[in-house]
Parts: sequence; structure tokens; C-alpha cells
Amino acid sequence: MRSRAKTRELPDNYPFVVTKRLIKQAVEKWADPSHELFEAEYAILVERVNGMVEDHFASFVHGGLYHRVKLVHLRVFPSDLLTCRIC
Repeated sequence: MRSRAKTRELPDNYPFVVTKRLIKQAVEKWADPSHELFEAEYAILVERVNGMVEDHFASFVHGGLYHRVKLVHLRVFPSDLLTCRIC
């Protein structure tokens, strides 16, 4: 593609249209790797937050605080992150 697109410009300088097309082709391939990365990081984040909830709120089981924090963590937190994934 680059060899056909050369014009009378400086050596190794390609028209903007060619550069734009190459960038677009590269960016179109980012979807799958970026979703895989998100899923891996999401799993790590959920695991760490679970540990933090256990560490910090396990002694508040009798007052109900532990269950409320766990509920927020299990219901609200994942849905917010999954909303980010769609973007």
C-alpha cells in the first residue's frame, strides 16, 4: 500500500490519507485485546475488593454493616464496571 501511495514529497513521507488508513486499520484490531485485558483486570479488582471487605468489615457482622457493604459490592460495583466495559 505504501509503495503505491508515494507522491512527489520528501523521502519516506506519505500522504495524510495513507497515514490515516494505516492508523484506522491498527485501531480496528484493538477491540478483542482490550476486552480481554478488561476482563482480566476486572477479575483481579473484584478479588481484591472482596478481600478488603472481608478484612475491614468482618467484625461488623452482628450490626449488619458487613452485609450492607457486601451487598453494595456485589450488586452496584459490578454493574458500574460492566457499564464501563460497554463504552
